[in-house]
Amino acid sequence: MPPALDLPAVTFDGDELDAAGRKAVATAAWAARRRDLALRIVGGNPALRAKVAAALDLPEESVRLTAGGARLELQWIVTQDESGRP
Repeated sequence: MPPALDLPAVTFDGDELDAAGRKAVATAAWAARRRDLALRIVGGNPALRAKVAAALDLPEESVRLTAGGARLELQWIVTQDESGRP
């Protein structure tokens, strides 16, 4: 399977997802279900990470929340076999 494309940027209006952010989250959730891959939510504050996790509406085991920088982003969790690397 070819590697997954980068996930779209998640954008906010204050502490709420804006229209583009909601679309990015919906696209990421669709792609995660279609490819059967887990997602990591990195950065932002804990409240924003929790809001994005809830908006993804994926099984709990499919989403990891990770502290990071100020900018919140979505990343694929790819196992070695899925990456195509030995």
